[in-house]
Amino acid sequence: MRNLLASLFLILLPTPLAAQKVPSKQPIVLTHITVIDMAGALPKTGMTVVIVGNRIDAIGRTGKIRVPKNSRIIDATGKYLVPGFWDMHVHLSFATELAMPALIANGVTGVRDMGGDLDQIDEWRRQITGGELLGPRIVRAGLIVDGQKPDAPFRLAVSNATEETYIRALACTMN
Repeated sequence: MRNLLASLFLILLPTPLAAQKVPSKQPIVLTHITVIDMAGALPKTGMTVVIVGNRIDAIGRTGKIRVPKNSRIIDATGKYLVPGFWDMHVHLSFATELAMPALIANGVTGVRDMGGDLDQIDEWRRQITGGELLGPRIVRAGLIVDGQKPDAPFRLAVSNATEETYIRALACTMN
């Protein structure tokens, strides 16, 4: 269950936790929270979740789980812990980096970019990984494979089905 819950996102707005860019070195403990595991089980009320760094370290009933010394304890009564959501079709180059905090604030912890400025997307991925930018995990598909549109941004023009098949096969090997 810990692996399933390792990707959970905290819906605790408005708390300072949502504004953090770099995980705290101080353990964070959420008490009295309701856990939704999305595996078909009923919501688990009265739970405690221990977060160390950017990982869930332990989950158990409040009062039955060891709380590390010097933890920041947050009473999460009335709050929910749910898996992070994925948006499987975004174009971040058009949305710009201004979309990143909004995605996180709405529980979107991962996105699949379906076509944009690859250098810019890779830079955002680097900044997110480095803790410089608050944003979701980004998987990028590459350029948009399209017909002849020379003035359209972030597109790779193909002129026939053979070219399209080749380009799409090549794109599957990159990311």
